[in-house]
Amino acid sequence: MAGGLSTLARLGFEEPEAVLADLERLGAWPHAAAPGGRRLLTEVAGSAAPRLVARTLAAIAAAHPDPDAFAARLRRRPGFRRRLVALVAASRSLGGWLAAHPEEADRLADGRPFAAPRPVGELVAEASAIVGRHESSAAAWDGLRRFKRRELVRVAVRDLTGRVGVQEVGAELADLAEACLEAGVALAAREAGVEGSGEPRGGAPVDRGPLAGLAEGSGEPRRGAPVDLAVLGMGKLGGGELNYVSDIDVLFCHQPADGADPQAAAQAAERVARGLVQGLSAVTHEGTCYRVDANLRPEGRNGPLSRTLASYRAYWERWAQPWELQALIKVRPVAGDRELAGRFCADAATWVYPPRLDPETVAAVRHSKARVEAERLPAGADPRLHLKLGPGGLADVEWTAQLLQLRVGGARPEVRVQGTLPALAALAAAGALEAGEAAWLADAYRLCLRTRNLAYLVAGRPVDSLPTDTRALDRLARAMGEPGRQRLLERYRRATRRARRVVMARFWEDAG
Repeated sequence: MAGGLSTLARLGFEEPEAVLADLERLGAWPHAAAPGGRRLLTEVAGSAAPRLVARTLAAIAAAHPDPDAFAARLRRRPGFRRRLVALVAASRSLGGWLAAHPEEADRLADGRPFAAPRPVGELVAEASAIVGRHESSAAAWDGLRRFKRRELVRVAVRDLTGRVGVQEVGAELADLAEACLEAGVALAAREAGVEGSGEPRGGAPVDRGPLAGLAEGSGEPRRGAPVDLAVLGMGKLGGGELNYVSDIDVLFCHQPADGADPQAAAQAAERVARGLVQGLSAVTHEGTCYRVDANLRPEGRNGPLSRTLASYRAYWERWAQPWELQALIKVRPVAGDRELAGRFCADAATWVYPPRLDPETVAAVRHSKARVEAERLPAGADPRLHLKLGPGGLADVEWTAQLLQLRVGGARPEVRVQGTLPALAALAAAGALEAGEAAWLADAYRLCLRTRNLAYLVAGRPVDSLPTDTRALDRLARAMGEPGRQRLLERYRRATRRARRVVMARFWEDAG
């Protein structure tokens, strides 16, 4: 026994006695316990968190309908083993979900689903089919939550095995959110008994829009007037750059169908929007889909959830503050009636991008950024390590790109793009940034975003700063493919220092 423990210690297990039973259950110990056991042991030991991996794999095996077959597949199939080890080493929460749903782990045996992103239409079709097959609303929402978690595992495996870059991860996560929103609108409409006539994104199995498609034949009385409802993505959802822990920011816009009473249609749209927010945000034994934030709407929490396009126009003309128009840089259709959403975006652009940006608006944008940093940086946090609000971090890059978009977007429509990285490329092409400046900003943005993504997977909770605990930082560095924490810190400091130099020149000092 002592010799075995010393062997495990040499392999990298810090507390070898704690993993012996788990390794034996998997057939990875002793060395020759089972065919492929030595390879499995080596890969577990070489992972970012050997003890966690051994424990999680053993838990999945114990819960699996056929534990011996699962362990044998893990030992004998290199691709399956590589994908599963990478996932559970980086994410305690996703590993725990697989232990609770061990049959989902079997999906990792086939490498084809991880080779390329899934088209958003395919995701919408699957999510809509899941919702449509359940008569019970509660079961339908839980089916959607499980779909979301399953797809999150797929994206995380692609991320952790190096098949996709951080920009693509953000786009895939945004596509997943769109699919849940599209299916969720249909389900919320069914619950509210509301019909509509809008055209959803391609792939959803409906005839006349998400509101009509599931209201008909549901067996529920129609309590609302026919209404078209558009869901607009804002923030990181609008930019197609979600991270694993992002809230999804949305706006709702509705239009009464021909002949419908406007007040009744508004009440129907409100019920559907509220049902969607509550359904996606609720927590059950299957977890949650998304925390949905609709507070970027006019009047925030005090305003109606949904307005007509005419009401939005009137608000933008009379009351909108610079920060509200700035937020509309990222608006884009994500669910519901696409024609109505397209008109919303076209009208918003006329207010967001004036022919010339006045100095008062520039000053207001700068003041807003300074206030956000002062109010949202946690007390005692080291700003140099804060991935979002620190110098050269995510907020620095985003605000700089958006101020430049506001400045030149009136004359250069090609810079009117939602994502931060595409915006930097467009601004460089338009001459608003030098190529080197755009590259420095993009490098810092990618690094901070990937670090924040993987820090969430590693910690199992939102993480906005680089860890100060050396063991946690080492584990994060290994999950990111770095040889150690010092190399990660050096990369981070160099990237953010360069980005901050551009921010000071282009956001704070450039008079335009």
